[in-house]
Amino acid sequence: MSMARLTLIAATLFGGAMRACAQPSYTWQAYDMHSAVGWRSEGLGISRDGAAGDFRWKDKPEFSGASLWMGSEAMWLLLNESEDSIYLPGIHGADADKQCGYDTVDGLTYAALWFGTRDSVVHLHPGDPYYTSEVRDVSGDMAVGNVSIRGKDHAAVWTAGDPPVMVDLHYGSANSSYARATDGRWQGGNSGLNAVIWKGTPESMVLMNPTEPGLYVLVGMALNPDGVGTQVGTGIIRDQFDNIRDHAVLWHDTPESWIDMHPPSSPGTNSHMWGTTGGVHCGEVAGRAGIWFGDDPDSFLDIHQFIDPPPTGASRAVDIDVYDGKVHIAGRATYEIDGQVQTHAIVWIGTPDGGRPRGEEQPENGASSSRKKTAAGKTNHP
Repeated sequence: MSMARLTLIAATLFGGAMRACAQPSYTWQAYDMHSAVGWRSEGLGISRDGAAGDFRWKDKPEFSGASLWMGSEAMWLLLNESEDSIYLPGIHGADADKQCGYDTVDGLTYAALWFGTRDSVVHLHPGDPYYTSEVRDVSGDMAVGNVSIRGKDHAAVWTAGDPPVMVDLHYGSANSSYARATDGRWQGGNSGLNAVIWKGTPESMVLMNPTEPGLYVLVGMALNPDGVGTQVGTGIIRDQFDNIRDHAVLWHDTPESWIDMHPPSSPGTNSHMWGTTGGVHCGEVAGRAGIWFGDDPDSFLDIHQFIDPPPTGASRAVDIDVYDGKVHIAGRATYEIDGQVQTHAIVWIGTPDGGRPRGEEQPENGASSSRKKTAAGKTNHP
C-alpha cells in the first residue's frame, strides 16, 4: 500500500462561487488499491461502503471482476460468482451501500445492483422485448442506464418498486440514446450527438448542447448545496489555437448555463470531467487527475502529484463523494512494471485541516453529504 501525504492551500466555496482564501488547507492521501495478482484495476465509483470498479487477473486476462475495495487497507471483495466464473459482471458506479453495473446471465448482460456482497445481486433487466441492459449510475432510489431493443441502445431509468419500474427514455429521431448519470431527481446522458437531460419521461428530454459548436457528452450530475443541479462532462470543441480539443464542461440545469472548465493555465491540452458532488468536480487535465471547485476553471487542483510511487503514465479521477467531512475520490493510474503496462485503482482522500469542505457540510444524521448521494443507508432498491 503506497501513500502520499501532502498539504496545500485550497479555495473555499461560497454559495457555489469561487473565492481565494488562506484556509482551509487540505491534507491529501493517495492509496494504491491494486492487488499483486492483477494487471488491471480501476476505481469507477466511490461511496461510504468503499470504491467499486473493475479488476483483471495477470494469469487469466480474459476474466474480469466486479470489485469492491473497502477502507484504506485495500480489503478487496470480488463480486463475481467465482474467480473462474464465465459469468462476468461489471461495475460502473456506487452510491451509499449500492454498487451498480451489469451481471452476465447465459451470455447476456443484465442490469444489476449489489449491496456490498456477491450474493446480494439484484437483476433489473426488464425482459422482452429488451435483449440486454446495464446500469450506469445510481442515486438513492433511482438508477439509470441502457436497454437494447431491435439492435439499438435506449436510455432507461429505474425507480423503486416491487418490482422496480423501468421507463424507456429514448425519444426523437436519434439512432441511440444513453443515460449515464442521475442526481436522484433527473437523468442525464446523450441522445445521438447531443448532451441531454430527462425528467423521468421520454417527452421531457431537454437538449443541453450550447450555442458553441461541438460534440458534448454529459456523464455526471448532482445537486449543489442550494438544490441547483450541476451536470459535468466533455465538449469536443475548437480551442483558442483553432485546434479540436476535449474540454471539461459544466452546466447548471440549462444549456445557457454552459461553462468551459478547461484551465487557462493548460492551453493546447485535453481535459475531461467525470464526476461531481454539485460543488466539487473530478476529472483530469493533460492526463493528470484533479478536481475543480465551484464554477471556476482556474480552481483545478492536480491530485496526480499525491500518488506515491509516481505513475509512469496518466491518471484519471472518475467519481467523487464527500462524507465524514472528507473528500473521497476513485480513479486510476498507469504504471509500466517489468515491461508490462498496468492500470491501478487509486483512492484519494482529502481532509480539510480547518474543518469540513465549505459548501459540502456533513448532514446531522451522518449521511454522505454528496449531492449525488440522496439517501443514507440501504434504501428500497430499484
